[in-house]
Parts: sequence; C-alpha cells; structure tokens
Amino acid sequence: MKKTFLFSILTAAFLLFSTVGCKKEVMDGGAPAPAGGGGGKPNLTITTVNGPANDPCGGFKWQVIFTLNNPSPKGGWIVQEIEYDQVVIQCPNTEIINKKVHYWEAWQVAPGTNGDAERLAGKYTYDDQYSSPNFPDTRGHTSITGKVKFFEGLDLPASFKKNNDSTYAGGLPATTGKPDFWNTDNAADHNLSISWNCCNGNTDWAMTHTPDDVVVPEHALPGDITTLDPSGKLITALPTWIYSSYPATSVQLVNVAKQLQMTTTPATLHNTLVNYEKTFAHASDYVEQMSKVYLVLRVMYQLPQEMNSSNAKVFGGFIHPSIGSSSAFNMSWPISATQSPQGWQVSISGYRGYMTRAYDAAAELDYFNSNFPKRNL
Repeated sequence: MKKTFLFSILTAAFLLFSTVGCKKEVMDGGAPAPAGGGGGKPNLTITTVNGPANDPCGGFKWQVIFTLNNPSPKGGWIVQEIEYDQVVIQCPNTEIINKKVHYWEAWQVAPGTNGDAERLAGKYTYDDQYSSPNFPDTRGHTSITGKVKFFEGLDLPASFKKNNDSTYAGGLPATTGKPDFWNTDNAADHNLSISWNCCNGNTDWAMTHTPDDVVVPEHALPGDITTLDPSGKLITALPTWIYSSYPATSVQLVNVAKQLQMTTTPATLHNTLVNYEKTFAHASDYVEQMSKVYLVLRVMYQLPQEMNSSNAKVFGGFIHPSIGSSSAFNMSWPISATQSPQGWQVSISGYRGYMTRAYDAAAELDYFNSNFPKRNL
C-alpha cells in the first residue's frame, strides 16, 4: 500500500488534531479513583488488542481493553467521554458527511475485579472499538477523542440508558448530558485522528493515536459457520456490508429476508441470532458478519424513515446518520425499500463505521417484532 506523506498534509493534520498525542501513556498509580474524582495519574491502563489497522483513504479499525491498575474492592464503573468528529468530501468539493457526536458511556466492574464484568466472564475479547470504512475518491478527516477513568463505588445515574439512539454506545449505558460526577482529573487518553486526501490519484494520509501501541492478533480467526443452523448459514451467504463494493441494490438480500420470514418464527429466529452472535463474538470477522444481520432485519420489517427519537432504540454501534442530527430518526437506514409489480426493490446506503462493542441482534429483532409490522415479501 503506497503511503505518500506530503508536508502540507502532515502540517494540516497536526494543526487540526493538535490535542491528540502520539506518545504511549504509562498508566500506573494507586487505587481506583473514588466517584468524586481527584487528581493524579490514570487509574487504568488502555491496551491495544487489535490494530490500529488502516487504509489510505480514511479507513481504520482499533480494539482495546481497559484494565484497572489494582482490583477494585467495591466495584464501580469505567466511564468514557467520547467526542466524535468526521468530515468527508467527495472529490473535487462535495461534502457528503459532516458529523459531530458527544456522549459518555460506561462499563461495569464487579467487586474484587480489575475490568469489565462481561469481558472477564468471557463474552467479549475487547472493551471498545473505533472503526471507519475506507472512502475512495474523497478527502477529509476523522477525530475520536476519548477520556477514560474508573469511579469506584459509583451508582450510575439514571440518565445513562442502554440502546441510547443519540450515541454510538449500543447496549452500553450512555448519556449525552455531562454527568454530575464527571471530571477528567485522572483520565486516560484514548484518541485517534486521521486525515487523508485521495483526490486526483493521491493516497496521502496521516494518522496518530494514543496510546500508540500497535497489535496484529496472532490467533484471530473467522467464525466457524459449521456451528450455525440453516437460517444462520443463509445469512452468512450475504455480501458483507462494510466493504465499499456492496451492491447499491440487492435482490439476494430481499430473497434471504423472504426465506427467513417463511421458515422461521420470531422465537426461532431469536435463537438463531443468539447462536449467530455467540459464534462470531471472538472472531476476527465479527462486525463483518453482524452487518449482514443488521441489513436483513431492516428488509424483513417495515420500519419508519422518520421516527421521534425519544421512541427509537439502537442495539449496536453502527455509525448512523440520524445520531447527532436534529432531524427525526430514520429507523430503516441504510435500507430504502419500494414495492413494484416485480416485488420489493431495496437500495442500500454505504457503511459508515462501527464504534463500541457488541451488536445485540436478537434484542433488536424482539424490539422490531413488538413495535413494527413485517413486510409482505
């Protein structure tokens, strides 16, 4: 992969992201901070488990874990403040994405342990993910600024809600309002910034991240599809949405959704998706495989394109254009479907990236089934 670093690109990148360091943090120190905060060094360590791998036109993937420097006697919550900023300009000068999102998300730590309870129970291999697709024939920048710290004995406020449609936190409790307990006195930095120019045949880019360790997993393997039932295997046959080559329209996607409607009930499909997520939870192609479920559920159900955001829920960290927008929530995105004498025709908008951890497809199915009608495919 050719990487041409122009002085002008680097200068612009460093000016734009001057708050993002590239020095690896040595995060040691004493006991976890109390809920009230306090100064001192970060009370947790951020460790890379995958990445940051990147493509020359703005694509990247980075997975990390948060580990307390000492086990917490009382337990509590790891809280991360996220500021997400992305601008993508189609060559020569058409802005196609301009997104800013600001929120706080949380991971629970059980008493006597030093990290996220669900990961330590073996459900996940990482705590947090930053990722974005490649954007050929564009120029732009993406900046994700994270501040992370542990609050021992914290009773998480009710303002933190799971499936918060104003954030990319998915199933993690999250809020867009600054919590009363929050301060950054001993927070660890979890930052990534990338700028690129892929116009006029260029592949110029610059990326920084903190911490600056890079890890290529030695044992990450694709999920074993032999463990899936016939419905799960049917879903895996779909193209992976995160690739830029995904077709703008897809008869195959409609046909798979139709077969699932004909051969499953909501209860049996729920069980299929529970096993599907379990199969890929520790696999290198987790987001790729789960993106197929994300699409097929939106074809199976007649979802509103304009919905009051107070009633909307999200079940994964897919970068959604309605999040951070003042407009009504488009529950159907990225699917747009129209019915014709030849059947349903669907168009698929491009993948924009994925944040945080798991996509709870089975819970999303239950939510869709309880609130929206199925399409007559």
